Amino acid sequence: KSTAKSTYSTLSQKFSFNKATGKNISLTTPPVDNFPGNGGSFGLVNGAVSDKGLNSIEWLGWLGTDMDAKIDFGKQETISMVNVHTLDQKPARYYKPGYIEAFGSLDGISFTSLGKTSEFQPGKDNMGNMTISFLQVSTHYLRVLAKSPGTIPDGQPGAGNPARMLIDEIQAN
Repeated sequence: KSTAKSTYSTLSQKFSFNKATGKNISLTTPPVDNFPGNGGSFGLVNGAVSDKGLNSIEWLGWLGTDMDAKIDFGKQETISMVNVHTLDQKPARYYKPGYIEAFGSLDGISFTSLGKTSEFQPGKDNMGNMTISFLQVSTHYLRVLAKSPGTIPDGQPGAGNPARMLIDEIQAN
């Protein structure tokens, strides 16, 4: 008779499939070395949305620079919403983007603004979403700009230094 015990552990990950999931993506400014994301820039469209807060490997980070991403849908897609999942944890010097703006293009060269927001919908563990809704458009390329939050204001930890910005997923539908 065997007395060996079996040990099982459970690992879970939420995935969010949308029109940007798995598409080609390029970044104008690479993320910082200590927050490269899971798979680099592809981590922004891999469908894995962090539910672990700051401890997730999904985050891509920028320090004092904007995130400027271009997604190639591979064909024309109809979209009316762009969402960016981000973190706002001021005591640790992480700030949500100053704003996000989405742009559409049929040729990948000439882009038109689809909308812009600075509104942050908080969720758990200081994570949340910034969502732009707009009239349905047909686009082949989507450019998403997340504006750097700038300098940490007086009275906050790290005042006077550039704020850190973390993003782990861009969604489009």
